Amino acid sequence: MKAQRRPLLALYALGSGVAVTALAIVTFVVLRQQERHARAVAEALHQEDVRTALWRMETRVGSLLAMTTGVAAQAPPAPGNFAANWIAPAMNSIQQAETPSEGRQQALIEAADLAFVGCNMPVPQANVPTPAWTNPDQQALGNRGAERSADEYMRRDNSNLSQQVALQGASTERAPQLFVGPLATCWDSSGGELALDFARRIEGPGGASHASYRIEWDELSGLLLAEIADLFPSARLEPIEESGAAKDDRAQRLAALPARLVVPPPLPATDLPRDHVWALGGAWA
Repeated sequence: MKAQRRPLLALYALGSGVAVTALAIVTFVVLRQQERHARAVAEALHQEDVRTALWRMETRVGSLLAMTTGVAAQAPPAPGNFAANWIAPAMNSIQQAETPSEGRQQALIEAADLAFVGCNMPVPQANVPTPAWTNPDQQALGNRGAERSADEYMRRDNSNLSQQVALQGASTERAPQLFVGPLATCWDSSGGELALDFARRIEGPGGASHASYRIEWDELSGLLLAEIADLFPSARLEPIEESGAAKDDRAQRLAALPARLVVPPPLPATDLPRDHVWALGGAWA
């Protein structure tokens, strides 16, 4: 009798082993898929918070830079002159500053002239890397955040340019044409503390003039980070020396300033539906 039951027991053990192995594989695949989905959701929410933070800071900076455009349009320097100013961001005011050194002044003029010439040139489109996910739903979710971040950068950049450039009057004797060019940015640490200089060229019928607007980086960065303290309490702003938006960091860059927003990485989402846990538990039971 025992000899007859041995094949049945072996067959039962083999079937049980196959079933347990298949269930283990299904469990592993489901849990891994859920983990990937949680990462994708967390990344999408994280990018949404980053975009919100960047828009807040861009709005704050934009109001300061719009003041410089208004001042330059209403009271431009005389042709051939250079007007130095400094910005007090906390008071939203612009005041006259000491004229920079001859070398610094020449560097600002060259940067302003370069921005003036290139203000009507098309901005090259940078490619945003595609996340290496295989699931179509996750890939669509991840790409949506990356594509929106790249698109928002271009929108912020165009918005800043429209606020910086001004064209007044027609080319007549009563209302001479005045073209206020875009702002170029130059970092300066010669005074021991980091500062950011904005420079622009102002073109009128009598010739060109230039103006600069200096702002202390510690004061400006502290003001901007206070705008996003509820989203990223430990965020920081990192100055960028090179010009242009890199291919892989447009989602963190400010368009109005050569600076990058640095925030902690996202944590996996924890409030996703847990129906799969009950289903797997019932299958194992």
